[in-house]
Formats: sequence, C-alpha cells, structure tokens
Amino acid sequence: MQERIEGFRLSPQQRRLWKLQQAVAAGPFYTRCAVSIDGELDEERLRAALGRAVVRHEILRTGFDCLPGMKVPLQIIGQGGARLLVAEDLSGLDAAAQSARIESLFGALERFEAGSEGRESLSAKCEPLSARLLKLRPSEHVLLLELPSMCGDAATMRNLLEELRRAYSGEPDEGDAPLQYADLAEWQNELLTAEDTKAGREFWSSRAREARRESRLPFEKRAEPDAPYVHARETLHLAPERVREIERAVAGRSQTTAAALFLLTCWKILLWRLTGEREVVVGVAYDGRGDEALKDALGPLTKYLPVASGLDERARFRDLLEQVGKNFDELLQWHEGFNWGCADDGDSAEGDSALYGFDYEEWPEARRGGEATFTLVRQYSRFASHSVSLNCVRRADGLSLEFHYDGRLFSAEDMRRLCAEYDALLRSAAVYPEEEIGALDMLGEPERRLLLQDWNATAIAYPGDRLIHHLFEEQVERTPAAPAVVCEARTLTYHELNARANRLARHLRGLGLGPEARVGVLMERSLEMVVALLAVLKAGAAYVPIDPEYPRERVAFLLADASAPVLLTQPRLLRSLPAHEAVVVAVDADAQVCADQSARNLHLAVSPQSLAYVIYTSGSTGRPKGVMITQANLRNHMLWMGECFPLGAEDCVLQKTPFSFDASVWEFYAPLLAGARLVMARPGAHRDPSYLVEVMVEQRVTVLQVVPTLLQALVETAGLERGASLRRLFCGGEALAAEAVRRFKARVPGAEVYNLYGPTETTIETTSWRCGGARGAASEPIGRPVANTQTYVLDAGLRLAPVGTAGELYIGGAQVARGYLARPALTAERFIPDPYGEGEGERLYRTGDMVRHLAGGELEFLGRLDHQVKVRGYRIE
Repeated sequence: MQERIEGFRLSPQQRRLWKLQQAVAAGPFYTRCAVSIDGELDEERLRAALGRAVVRHEILRTGFDCLPGMKVPLQIIGQGGARLLVAEDLSGLDAAAQSARIESLFGALERFEAGSEGRESLSAKCEPLSARLLKLRPSEHVLLLELPSMCGDAATMRNLLEELRRAYSGEPDEGDAPLQYADLAEWQNELLTAEDTKAGREFWSSRAREARRESRLPFEKRAEPDAPYVHARETLHLAPERVREIERAVAGRSQTTAAALFLLTCWKILLWRLTGEREVVVGVAYDGRGDEALKDALGPLTKYLPVASGLDERARFRDLLEQVGKNFDELLQWHEGFNWGCADDGDSAEGDSALYGFDYEEWPEARRGGEATFTLVRQYSRFASHSVSLNCVRRADGLSLEFHYDGRLFSAEDMRRLCAEYDALLRSAAVYPEEEIGALDMLGEPERRLLLQDWNATAIAYPGDRLIHHLFEEQVERTPAAPAVVCEARTLTYHELNARANRLARHLRGLGLGPEARVGVLMERSLEMVVALLAVLKAGAAYVPIDPEYPRERVAFLLADASAPVLLTQPRLLRSLPAHEAVVVAVDADAQVCADQSARNLHLAVSPQSLAYVIYTSGSTGRPKGVMITQANLRNHMLWMGECFPLGAEDCVLQKTPFSFDASVWEFYAPLLAGARLVMARPGAHRDPSYLVEVMVEQRVTVLQVVPTLLQALVETAGLERGASLRRLFCGGEALAAEAVRRFKARVPGAEVYNLYGPTETTIETTSWRCGGARGAASEPIGRPVANTQTYVLDAGLRLAPVGTAGELYIGGAQVARGYLARPALTAERFIPDPYGEGEGERLYRTGDMVRHLAGGELEFLGRLDHQVKVRGYRIE
C-alpha cells in the first residue's frame, strides 16, 4: 500500500533553502539569536510563554517530509511542545567561563560537519524551535533561540521575541489570530502564476543574466568539493558619532534609508575595487514584510534581491548613492515576482550563490517584561549561500557591521583586512561625499604600513664603495691560480683573466675611452667575451652588447643609436659587420691587439653614477630602447645576489643566456666575484636541452638559469637526473608553472628552484621567490623585492592597491636605471617621480605588468597591461 502524507506546499523561499541544503558540504541554514534577560525571572512563566507562541504559530511546530519520487518535501504541521525549554545553570562559573560556554552554544552550528545536522534538523518528527536558558546570576540570564531557516528568518526571531515578552508580561495579544505561514506559502505560490505578477516575472527574467554574474574576490580560495562549510565572521563597530557623520553625508533621506544606502553603496565600491568588475551585483535582503498585515508574521519571508550597479571611477559618490537607491526602489516594486531557481521542476537554487550579500536591520530597544528586561544582543540568520555577506545592525549604541563568510574560501587574516578596508572607505566617503569613487581611500593604517613599509623593508647598507671590477680584482688576489672561465677545451685562471682584461682596458683608454663612453661588444660566447666585458668596466666605460645573430639592419641601428665610438668584436665576425663609423678592435684568442699593454690593475677613479652598460630592449613594441644601467645599479644587484645566493670555489655557473639580455649579467659576474668557475656554453647551443644536460654533468654545474619554456623541455630530457651537482635553478622572463617546478624537483631533488623577476629598466632582477611547487597553484609567485628596492602595486591614479587586488607594478630604489638613451620624453613617461619616496629626486619605474600582492607579501604576476587601458576594471583570468 502506497504511503500517504498530508501537508502543505513549500513556499518559494523554502524551496530555495531546501535545494541549497542538499549539497553535501553546504552546512546548516539556521536562524539564531541571544537575548539578555536582566532582573527577576520566573522560569515557568517563560516556559509558558514559549508554549503559547508554539500553539499560536504553526511554523514553530512544522517539520518536512518527502516521499520517494518527490523532488521537494511538504510542510508537516505537528503538535509541538515536547521540550520547550532547556535550562542550564552557569552561576558557578567565572565570567570568562560563562562567556566561553555561551559562545560555544551559539556557535555550535558554525563548526558544522558534513552529513550531521543540516538535514536531520528538517525531519517531520523534529521540534524546530530550540530554546535554552542560561543562568549567569540570580538576576541575569541569557536565552538562546534557534530555528531552521526553513521555519524562520531574522525578522521571525525579532517578532517571536516581542511575542514572548508580551506573553511573559501577561499583555493581551494584538489583533486577530496570527497569519499562519502555510497559508502565506500558498498565497506566495499563487502569486507566481497570477496575472497580476506577470509583469514582475518578466522584469526579473530580463535581469536574470546580470544577477547571476560571476565574480571572485582576489584572495578567495577554491574549496575542495567535499570540504565542509565553515561559518566565520569579523565585526566592526561604528560609534553613534560615526553614524551621525554618515547621516550628515547623505542628508535628504530618512535616517534608515540614509544609513542603509550609504553602507550598501560603500560595500559595492569595496567589491568593485577588489574584484575589478565594473558591474557589481549584491544580494540585498528584503524581509518581505512591507505590507502592514505581514509585519508581525513568523516564517521565512526574506528575499535577497540582486541589486546591480555599473561603477566608474569618475562617478561621484553622492551620484552613485542616488543610483543605488533608485535601483533598489525599482526592484522593490516587483519583489512579488522574484523567484529565480525555485521552481518545482528541479531547477537549481543557486541563483544567488554568486552574489555578495547585504542586510540592514534595526533592532528593537530593550523592553520590559514583567520584572525583567529583554534585550536582543546577538543574532545570525543563514538564509543564502553567499561567500561573503555584510550584515549591518542599527542599535542604540551605534552600528554593528558583521562580515559573515565561508571559512573554506577566506582566511581570518583576509577578512580582517577587508573589514579594515571597508572601515577606511566609510570614513573617506563620509568626509568627501562629492569625491569621485575611484579616489576614495580604502586602506586602513595597518595595511598602508604593510604595503609601504613592512613589505618594502629592504634597506641594506653594503660596506665600502668598491665597484664590480674592483670586487673581481680583490677575488683575483685571493685565488689567482684558480680556474675562472672555461669555454670548451680552453680555460683562464683568475690571474690570466684579470691580466688580459687589464691589457685590453689600457688599450681602450688609449683610444680615448673613459666614463660615459659606450663601447659596442659584438661577440660570440667565448673567453674573449668575458675579457671584453671586464675590460670595458675597468676602463670606466659602458658596454653595449650586440648579439652576432641579430640581422645586419638591427646591428647597424644599435651602433648608430648608441653612438659607440669603438666596437669590440672577433676576427671571424668582421665580414658580417654592416656599415658603421666605430673604430673596430678585433679581440683574438691570442690577444695580440693589446699584447704590449701592462697587465697591472688600472686603479681608475670611477663614479658609481657612471654608466656600466646599455642594453637594448627587444623592440617588440616599437623602436628598441637603450636602457642605461649605472655602476651603482649593478653593484647593488650583485652584492644582493652574493649575500642571498653565496657561491664558493666548489661552485660552477653555466653562462648560457645571450648577453644581449640582462639576465646574462649576473651569470658573468656572480661566479667571478666569489672564486667560482664560470663555464661558457657553446655558441648557439643554449637552446639545446640535451647539450645543457651533458655540460651540467661533465662540468658539475651547481647553478643554472633557464626560462620557463626551456625548463619544460629540460624535464623531458633524458639524463637530467644525472645533474645531481645542481644546487640552484633560477627561472625568469616568463610565468613559471608550478607543475614544471614539481616535475623538475622530482628529477633533481637536491636543487632549489627560484623564480626571479625584473625588467631591464630595474637592473636584472627586482624580486625573488623560492619555489615550493605547491599543488593547486597554477604558477609560482614572483616574490618579494631585493635589497634596497621597493615595489608598489598601484591603480590608475597611483594609489596603493589593497592586498590581493590587481594593479600595475611600479619599482623604486637602488636598481632603477638612469633612463633610456637619448629618449628623454619616453624616460619621463616611464620613470616618474616617486610619490611614496622620502628622498629628493627618487623615481619609480612603471613596468606595465599587472600583479597583485598575496597574503604573505609576495607578488603574483598576472600579465601585461596595455597602457591605453585603465587599471580599474582590467581583469586577467
């Protein structure tokens, strides 16, 4: 015989909640409040008042049952009253223990475990209303009330509290018998098909796409599919004087409307600034009791209406406030037709899951009930699946702002920072309501200090004033006979390398070269290349590297643009040179061109502000630009590198990066300043992963630098695991995939992997990160700034971007280049005055790279920014 049950259809809100709760890890949806009762309390009278409320309101004794084959259950109204009040005496505990117990009971469902309470609490046999009375002292009690959200919302609890107070006081009931929720549910269902609400349904249908707009906060994590829901919150309190400040800023509206709209508008601005989405959708709670007949009703009537607003950084705050108000007023006109995702055909109830929530409530003042005073002190209602929801509560002591969030998706640190940003934004908007919203401040002082000072605390006073070639000469004194440079079958000791470089430097001085002179160096990778670079520095001049693989037209352009009076090259390359005006010095293997020069050190006085080298950018975005790097720039970088990544006589660095790229610079000098061996890869072979593996094994290479695309090829190369001598692998130039790091470390487990980032304009590298290859991460961060360097993530107005928010990377400090050779206008455009610097003349380099700060201060690279596009609203997936 088929089982038969009698009940009532669910309301649209109940159907939505039912479907939301079917997710394994969704967690419980409940409404809970804490009531302080001060004064003499009669427990039996309170129990009787609860019993009377349960008798009067069917929803307080309603369960839910679903027969096999049914998609949604029915409301089953029970008798109720089996266990109306549980009493617990805490008077023997101290105040701290009492508070801990109250918090434990109130937050019990916040520590929800999948599969436990969320569904069982909706059984037809359960008692939906839970009441617990905690005795703190003879005249001080706390009453905890709880309902499943399918039986009540936040307004239900406030209405229930008032009814309990009246019943406890012996006051007569107001009006006729109360409206029963089962009848209201039927009325709501009929509205959804009534002709009178057709226009409203069409209104919402036309807005369905924009209301389901997906967006994510930048610091939001992705939860594991079966990870249980974790409710958490952060609280911000606004004192009465701050509330009055808000109301003055929004004069012309009622108190309630003014405060609510101000808070909602600021919430939208904060989300816009954090997500970069120009169209921000927020689910705004409407308790469904606008009709006078419904104001005292119990049951789940609340709806989250999706308020969408387009935001532009040039819009004035006051204008946006009016727009948001008009948008919400329009939605209220059609609220009876709002019913997305709640149809009986099994559609998903996740229509509001992509929205951020907002709720504004005004709590009643303390009310007398007999000899006691009843005060609502805490309330929480989970009525939707928002990842973050802002609940604003107006009370006599000001405004309480609670940020409720899913602890699977956000850390407490992230939400404390968001809370501080909202607080700063409220202050800024209240003081400057006529300001453009893009200019409103949203950084709290702790976050501002973090971004400006703590994460840029890189100052190191390197001793002495010795430049790179001086440091090399000191190393020669320590290890003159040690091998310095190896190129295939040829080797130069430190003494031999220094002597040859000194002779060539003296020859260059004889040609009239000195500080600020630029020397073209067009050579294949060889011992002579190393000699040439050191010789130019020793002569006090600057070298301009020119790759012999460049087309003749590019070589001619570089020689002319650099105005290089001298060109160092090799005899075998002379025939390939284009027409030029430079004096050519052919440096051969026997160094015959300068054999008659002295091999002693030159001891020239070279200013740290003199040029060290000029490296040209690729020219992929226009005419190649010569970046002018000074001796001081280079010195800071090399001393940082020697300190962070120390080398010794046992180390071997493979020089494989074409010397026309500035990443090659540290490959040359890092080993030579530390007594290590510099091994030069065979010309043209730096792209061959099999060759690189063989050299690594043969020469026992301990330090290697590759671009990420070459790393991908290396991890596929046979024999890589034989390179067990490798201690450090440096990557840079491109986004570094975490998966590539994991695969490399699996094959060469003894090697540390570092991700280095730095534009040519800021001297080789400006950030560094030790890679962990963490699972779940798509790419490795680019890290934190190097010594005496500052990194700022700024928006289009050069304002600091909050942690986790995308912005353009600006770099300041000791490694910022002098500028572009003979390009003053472009230099002024890309090297700007430092608005955050404390010293005169400090500059920032505008990288054009989109990044964001992660929670630990490290930077994450997001992509390139077209400078014609504003940072605001620019989004890179």
